[in-house]
Amino acid sequence: MYTKIVFILIALTLIEFFPLQAFAGEALDLENNVCPVMGGKSNPALKVELDGVIYRVCCGGCIGMLKKETDRYLKGFAYEKGGVQIATKE
Repeated sequence: MYTKIVFILIALTLIEFFPLQAFAGEALDLENNVCPVMGGKSNPALKVELDGVIYRVCCGGCIGMLKKETDRYLKGFAYEKGGVQIATKE
């Protein structure tokens, strides 16, 4: 019985930090508030999917820039969700 409770608590913790869509093969939306290209406030309607992660950007121009020079703009980009750092590229 104790083992089942521990297992359930671990499973609930993992679900909290890693949304189910990440396990289903769907892209993970970071819901970032800062554009990784310009550093300003991101627009929730403007999204770019790269390597299974969805980044929000501030304008249409940033979509092309992020796709073209991904490493440049994501270098050092980190985002926390639920108190856990879930994306960074150095």
